Amino acid sequence: CVGSPTLQRVAGPADCTWDECVVGGNPCTAGTQTCNDPTPTSQFTGDFMCTCNANSAYSIGGVATCILDECTPNPCGVGQTCAEGSNAANSRYDFTCQCAALAITQIGAPA
Repeated sequence: CVGSPTLQRVAGPADCTWDECVVGGNPCTAGTQTCNDPTPTSQFTGDFMCTCNANSAYSIGGVATCILDECTPNPCGVGQTCAEGSNAANSRYDFTCQCAALAITQIGAPA
């Protein structure tokens, strides 16, 4: 095993520790995703899972597509509509609340 020469096996390949979330750095998007390698050995590669911190979206073997809809549930007051500015997981407080009867708009908080 590279980096761990004491791991060896007679009559077959060694089962080396190989956590894809650690070796070579975290393959997931830092800050918005968590990485988990269910089988951290050299025999199983490409099975790491990136999970979005904001919701339960995930991807196996690659970066997950994380979206964040701040309008669900509607954070605006009664009689107000909500419009999401960006669904990117790292885009927070950019939703817009608008009063239905008046043309009053507030960004990131109820109008």
